[in-house]
Amino acid sequence: MKLIFAEEDSIFGIVIGLILVGLSGKYFGLPKNLDILWGILFCVSLILSFLDFFHSFSRIHRHISLVALHWITNVIDITLEITFVALFFNMNIPLVSTMTVPLFQDMAWLFYAGAWFVVSNVFWTIMYPFAE
Repeated sequence: MKLIFAEEDSIFGIVIGLILVGLSGKYFGLPKNLDILWGILFCVSLILSFLDFFHSFSRIHRHISLVALHWITNVIDITLEITFVALFFNMNIPLVSTMTVPLFQDMAWLFYAGAWFVVSNVFWTIMYPFAE
């Protein structure tokens, strides 16, 4: 258990992914002028991803291959979340602000990041009972 229940980070990740798809304008639109709200949501998601990463150490003795895959997806999630926190709060974070933030000012990359969050978190929501 991390905060409330085990799959909370996956459900929040799906919501974050749908927000990014909405911000990209590909299938539906969300207002782009709510940067503080989007930044706060990504801060919460970042905290949940860190909690999930550290929680996965408690399962390392059960399914090492699933845990290793989980670590990889968590590192990608954390990197994306730091990028979006920097993007929405206009923060200057070394390497992130110069290398990844410019990518996500393009709407296509926002859609791809949103698709990543949705697909990877749906996968972990389905796989969670098998990993426990």
